[in-house]
Amino acid sequence: MRIAAALSSALLAATALAQVNTAPLVGVVVDPDGQPVAGAEVVVQRALGRGFRCLDLELYHSWKPLARTRTDARGRFGVQLPIGLALRVEVDHAPLARWYDEDVVPGDDLRIALQPPCSARGTLRFRDDGTPATGRVRAWNDRQIEVFAGRTDAQGTFAFGRLPKGRVQIEVIADAAMTPEWFAAGLTPEAPLQHTFDLERGVELRGVVVDDATGNAIAGARVGEGWAMRKSTLTDNKGEFVLPGHGDPGRPDLHCRADGYVEQRTDRPAKADPWTRARFALQRGVDFTGRVLDPSGRPHQGAYVAVVGMTPQTVPWLPARTAADGTFHCAGLPPLCEGMLLVRCEGMATLVYALPTAAAAGPAQVPDVRLQPARLVRGVLRDDRGAPVPHANVTLHGTNRDCEQLAALPVNWGVLRFYLAQRTARTDAHGEFAFGDVAPGSYEVALGDGNVDNRAVPIAVEVAAEGEIEPVELVKQR
Repeated sequence: MRIAAALSSALLAATALAQVNTAPLVGVVVDPDGQPVAGAEVVVQRALGRGFRCLDLELYHSWKPLARTRTDARGRFGVQLPIGLALRVEVDHAPLARWYDEDVVPGDDLRIALQPPCSARGTLRFRDDGTPATGRVRAWNDRQIEVFAGRTDAQGTFAFGRLPKGRVQIEVIADAAMTPEWFAAGLTPEAPLQHTFDLERGVELRGVVVDDATGNAIAGARVGEGWAMRKSTLTDNKGEFVLPGHGDPGRPDLHCRADGYVEQRTDRPAKADPWTRARFALQRGVDFTGRVLDPSGRPHQGAYVAVVGMTPQTVPWLPARTAADGTFHCAGLPPLCEGMLLVRCEGMATLVYALPTAAAAGPAQVPDVRLQPARLVRGVLRDDRGAPVPHANVTLHGTNRDCEQLAALPVNWGVLRFYLAQRTARTDAHGEFAFGDVAPGSYEVALGDGNVDNRAVPIAVEVAAEGEIEPVELVKQR
């Protein structure tokens, strides 16, 4: 009995320690009549590319499962989660519409009212002769949350079901037709949304991508419209490409990217003749290589690393993941371009380091980067009467203290800091907020989403490697 009691006490103590930096995410799921829904599946995911201005769209849209549970007989659910995370919550209970939100934080108490399902279907076709066109279709709601995404079939038709009601914007990226303007519509359970997209053929843009120094063809280069390159194609072994359906008036800029080369942008000529030929002569860039080690000095696999710079035309964002030996390779920064190194890793502090400017293309070795344990900055937002303010944005401004250990901050840091020295969190149902990936350094906590909201006086926070960090209290004035 005494052994059992001792084990029980030890387990409680361990549990208490494990929950120091966690908070419960709880909620209730009800049907359209307000009755509890039992057995609904609840999935919680997190994203490493959220909470800051991330230009790596693949990272931004990548969600990692964090917890999975089901509602009980009263429709309730609860999961214990680390605080300081950006979360996506999905609730699935057929035949009702799926529910999802990408602006959830631990500490929230959710009331989720499932809705009757809506549906959307439609067809892509060429305007001139009515023949089917194929392509990708996606939609997002007024909160910029993706509602559906997929491809048409060979006949150019698409269909999506169990959608929530509300306004959506639908984007079509056709394989061989010009990208149309976004289509705004409303989803209702009374009748399916149905729309036919009559597409212009555009022009077939052909071209070649070569090495500027040697003239040799570059295979596997990607050429696409706009910086996001939603409509794009790859070069073949001869460096040649074909981009059918080119001519989106909203994206007059054409971009070309290839491993190890500086991204090149060219704008559609302002003339009446169709632009049917393009040539890209890419220059070799600076190739940064290095290693990421864990706090004990061992190589760390899977850390996200990016070299980020700025030119008059583009913001080079060169991502990589560390290999089993901790090495990374970020290639293609323009010579003489000032850059920063960004390192993000699950459970560790986010780090940024100024990089020495390379005068010429070629290899550049970065000294070993050692991960630092994450420190937690937390606080509460109150109004001038002392009441907590829920669901408000708070921003942490600053970087790790040793960000200049490799080089001085670049001249363009005043702009780059918007990408690399700002993290945004939302207050929970109790007005509390937290940043869970902070390294030792000097920071400022302010009201607002990036831009400082002057209705609250920013608070300076010193983060040391050890010791307690006093919670911050922001006061929002009316």
